[in-house]
Amino acid sequence: MEIKKQKILLFLKLDPRAVKSKLSIFRDVTNIGNNGTGDVELSISTKEDFDLSKPLIEMTYENIGG
Repeated sequence: MEIKKQKILLFLKLDPRAVKSKLSIFRDVTNIGNNGTGDVELSISTKEDFDLSKPLIEMTYENIGG
């Protein structure tokens, strides 16, 4: 997680191909260097963005250790 002035960047340990819906807050960072541990970056700047990110956060949680 990176906290910026106007947004939060959240890196999730997910396979970007497993994400069926490509939301506007979603970015595949597989081949891009980042400070996080995952291949999916979520850019959250509003409550609506946070609400959209919840299913992906839950998917990441369910896949822990796998």
